[in-house]
Amino acid sequence: EICFIGTGEYPSGSLGTGVYRSADGGTSWTQLPLYPAPTRVSKMLISQWETNVVFAATDSGIYRSTDSGDSWMLVQGGSASDIATSTTGNFMLAGIRKDGVYRSMDFGASWTKLTADLPATDSTIGRIAVAIAPSDSLRGYVQIGYPKPIDSVRAVLKTTNAGENWSNVTPSPSALSGDKTKYLAQEWYNNVVTV
Repeated sequence: EICFIGTGEYPSGSLGTGVYRSADGGTSWTQLPLYPAPTRVSKMLISQWETNVVFAATDSGIYRSTDSGDSWMLVQGGSASDIATSTTGNFMLAGIRKDGVYRSMDFGASWTKLTADLPATDSTIGRIAVAIAPSDSLRGYVQIGYPKPIDSVRAVLKTTNAGENWSNVTPSPSALSGDKTKYLAQEWYNNVVTV
């Protein structure tokens, strides 16, 4: 049983030492050769369409391995806060902090920044969480947070056509936190979305 762990506190705090793999269910671990070596890993993702394909979302960008972690390629730069895939790999999403939402349509080999219906890239793009519905490979969600000091939700958006268009589904503060002026706080550090 192969498993992976990423180290470091994302996006700031304690530094890690990269990515590790265990081929024996966690009994022993080996550090893997990612270059440049990331110091903060936000997510590890084993693909659903081919278990030899693995991704690491890190403060250095998105790394991809096609051989269960023996070798890695940096396929997208920037500080990657999250990554998600459809069950088939023909639609993937990634959040690049302080940049925007990226999409891959080729199993994560290449990435393109999405701009249609999404917030413009500026200093108010914080951490971005992404998810793709396992029941519908065209439906995805992103949650975009404001960075410090605003530190709240900027937008929650939904696509039903693999990222071509997005609709705003951001809940009102009263829907989640009883009309607090600052709801879903600490968006720069720990916002998540799942479906």
